[in-house]
Amino acid sequence: MKYHYLSQLGEQYANEQGLSGHRFAALSRLETHLKQAITDLNVAVKRGVRRLIPVPAVSRSAVHKLIAAHETAQLKAAGPNANLAELQARVQRYLAWLKRQHCVVKANGSIDWGLSNHVVEYDHSLAQQGMTRLHVLGGRLFTDAAGTKPLDTTDMVTMLSGPGHAIFVMSATGNIHVSSHSVGYRHHSSLLAGRDVAGAGELKANNGCLVWLSNKSGHYVPSVGHLLQSLHQMQKGGVPMTFALTVLPDNRRFATVGEYLSELGLQGEPDYDLMRLMRYSAHLTDAILGTHTPGPWHWRDAALGEASGVYNTVTNQFVAHKVVRGWLKSRGLSADVEVQSGRSR
Repeated sequence: MKYHYLSQLGEQYANEQGLSGHRFAALSRLETHLKQAITDLNVAVKRGVRRLIPVPAVSRSAVHKLIAAHETAQLKAAGPNANLAELQARVQRYLAWLKRQHCVVKANGSIDWGLSNHVVEYDHSLAQQGMTRLHVLGGRLFTDAAGTKPLDTTDMVTMLSGPGHAIFVMSATGNIHVSSHSVGYRHHSSLLAGRDVAGAGELKANNGCLVWLSNKSGHYVPSVGHLLQSLHQMQKGGVPMTFALTVLPDNRRFATVGEYLSELGLQGEPDYDLMRLMRYSAHLTDAILGTHTPGPWHWRDAALGEASGVYNTVTNQFVAHKVVRGWLKSRGLSADVEVQSGRSR
């Protein structure tokens, strides 16, 4: 199939290929977090901080109280992350975050900028794009057409969400491409060489099972319409719509896709099939719909609880959006392609 609601690359990224982009500014923030995490860990180790083991009230003596007071003061001085395991995990998280961003990190947490310099790459060839293409088989995501390599984002990263996540884009024909993100090196724009996309965002998968998805992409700023197209493509492949969802620009979180779609319905937003039908809006006229046989059709807007769409004039029955699209196509009438402009962003 072909999707008709596309988004252009933001004009500020039009000439990013071959440049470092915002790599240094973005990674410097992570470098600062890693250094602070290392400092906090070192302070905790020096102080010998540990979790307090409560002393039963019946056996507490003045000495016990003094010890407890001293340890409590140590914990407060060390901050909320006094537990060594937590501090170590924090250091490892930031370290993994930076290394997956293709950074060489020194022992003190500093980035070796000379060895960490990269520029934005684009995948122009079909062979390159084939390396990032996903295959949806039996409701699971695979990185190969044979379905032997399930997608797992555990060792991937995005600048926004951190380790365990990946970026994705969807082409106008519904091909989904996934990659680890590296700011100033591998962006959403890299996967289809800056071409218009039908969807984009971030996702998380475990052994081929989609766990979470969002429409977060600074390069394409996908709207709700683009998100619905992405969800539709996943659903076509049998992916269970039980994964969590984060919807921008409001950064709203939903436990499942169903929860999100239910809210859209309550808000009176058009569903995906109606949105697809509206790409044919230039043809939804009485002059065209009235020629349908048997029984002419006509368009009705939502009113008094009935759904917006096409109805049979004779039977007064609602005609499924998919049926209307099929009939319009059979008459050689095509959908309009709507492209979200990349200007001013």
